[in-house]
Amino acid sequence: MNKKHILWLLASLPLMASAQSISSEKNTIDIGQVLYWQPTNATYTLKNASSKPITITRIELGSDFTSATYPKNTIAAGSSFNISVEFKGRVLGHFQRYITIHESGS
Repeated sequence: MNKKHILWLLASLPLMASAQSISSEKNTIDIGQVLYWQPTNATYTLKNASSKPITITRIELGSDFTSATYPKNTIAAGSSFNISVEFKGRVLGHFQRYITIHESGS
């Protein structure tokens, strides 16, 4: 079954994931000030909270994102993993962006 989990990216990077199979210990990641039009990286540490292995099938990036790195292999039940994203802030001031994680249980 394919599932989607949506992460929010703000200047302080709050994390919103559904409670089904992916969870996070932190709700926010503070990245401080972001320079206009300069690449900025952020890494989310997530956990497979289900009782089954999952595989991330793809990640949809919102506007201003340039790339995402995530595990291509199966993630065991209870295991932690990282998703790293790079984006360029194309607006001044406070902003929010979205990341959608598609995963399927094995």
